[in-house]
Amino acid sequence: AAKAKGRMEGWMEGKALHIAAIAIQRVSRGRCSRRLATKGRLHTVSGVALLEMLEGVRLSHAAASNSARVSRDLERLPELVLRLGKTSKRSLTPTSMPERATAAKDVAFVFCEVSGENEAKAFRLIQATNLATAVGKLAREVLATSPVDTSALYPLLAIISNLPTLGRAEGEKLLKSSGCFQLMIDCLYSTDAGVQYYGVAAVSNMSHDAEAVKTVRAQKAAAQLEKLLDSNNRHIIQFSIQALENVNDVQGKGGLFDFGRKKKTQRPKPHES
Repeated sequence: AAKAKGRMEGWMEGKALHIAAIAIQRVSRGRCSRRLATKGRLHTVSGVALLEMLEGVRLSHAAASNSARVSRDLERLPELVLRLGKTSKRSLTPTSMPERATAAKDVAFVFCEVSGENEAKAFRLIQATNLATAVGKLAREVLATSPVDTSALYPLLAIISNLPTLGRAEGEKLLKSSGCFQLMIDCLYSTDAGVQYYGVAAVSNMSHDAEAVKTVRAQKAAAQLEKLLDSNNRHIIQFSIQALENVNDVQGKGGLFDFGRKKKTQRPKPHES
């Protein structure tokens, strides 16, 4: 009887483990399906919807971003970087702008998922593939067109904005040495709110850095940051205030960026984003 009871308990335990394994598989398949659906939809939206999706991917996948799946996706990065160029390095055939924009979205999707232990791997691949230079060059091309194709530009700016996140101090150095920080300063002057958002976020995040502040000063960008306080986008207002506060801290009170008086009267307004 004792043996029979033991066998029954063992069978029940095994059945419970089997049920749990099936449940885990279903959850995993569900996550995979949602991820594939999101990735597919990324190629069908534009404008603010695209920007919000890119930010949404970054936030919603944070908990699962140490996965082997993300690590495997990073292995495709060299291939994707080749697709960002005007011509295919393998066949020397011209690459259309829509094809390059598609590659940019794929790269942005991967980087928006990355964090934790995969960050170091991602940044090593960025350095090895010279990605920052390629993305910066393509972003300049897109900005030079009229009207600007934001469906191509937003993913590129999302990639650039992730450099300091993935590489920490080395990422900040790469942002400056590749010319991408100058690009983000130029984005402050765009008439598109999404482009302004990426630009002011980058300037705000880099405004603790003395070299970056010198660049901001040389470009007389503080005046543009003040103008962005009148934006209808609350995120742009908040980043502008933070940038000006940080720049003021780096420069010291009473310097070129002494903005204390206007800060008190231009706190974020209850505008919708």
